[in-house]
Amino acid sequence: MAKIIEYPKDAFSKALELAEAVDYLGGSCSVETCAERLGRSPTSGGFVTLLASTSKFDLIDSKKSNLAVTELYKSIKLAYSSEEKVSNQIKAFLSPPTFRKIYDKFKGKELPVRLLGTILIREFGVDRNSAGRISAFFTEGVKSFNLLIEDRLIDLDNPNRSTAHQNSDEGSNKVNAIAQYSEVYIPKVLGKEEYTVHILGPGIDTKINISEEEDLEIVSAVLNKLKRKLSL
Repeated sequence: MAKIIEYPKDAFSKALELAEAVDYLGGSCSVETCAERLGRSPTSGGFVTLLASTSKFDLIDSKKSNLAVTELYKSIKLAYSSEEKVSNQIKAFLSPPTFRKIYDKFKGKELPVRLLGTILIREFGVDRNSAGRISAFFTEGVKSFNLLIEDRLIDLDNPNRSTAHQNSDEGSNKVNAIAQYSEVYIPKVLGKEEYTVHILGPGIDTKINISEEEDLEIVSAVLNKLKRKLSL
């Protein structure tokens, strides 16, 4: 029996491009028509691999020689807001079982990027010749969705605790940094004050709820990342 491959062998961004091509062609088309749209050969190894990867990201359904976009892809395309769109893209990115397992293992913790290829081989059954490439696809993916901050994976179920390991500045300096780089909203929630810091810019759209002093650690980590980008 052939071994079931539970990981994509191509990047999420390329898979999304293929799904967009199918969508452009009416939401369903033949493999040959899709390949022609992308300027690829339908029988080339690279294109066949991309098809399989796009299916693993749950962006297309592939039956025999026919392709169709999935409901998940439609939810990305028809999202009401950028937040909803990104949320659905993350859902697609974590659809491959191996990617989901990696995320669940390290969410809220430091992602051992340098050792990830070895971990994929030893713990997740990834082919030795593919491990480095799969590791890069996962790492670049979580970075593109701002799920990797200061080398730690954001826990989507508990984002306010994911990066609380960062060393803090003095409280007054944190408040000044928040005022400089973000908008602060002060709603009343269940009888207590809760602050929401919204940081919006190229490649980032992050909202952080602050109800305890420790939550400022997360804000500090994000701002430090922005400072490094601005200094480049």
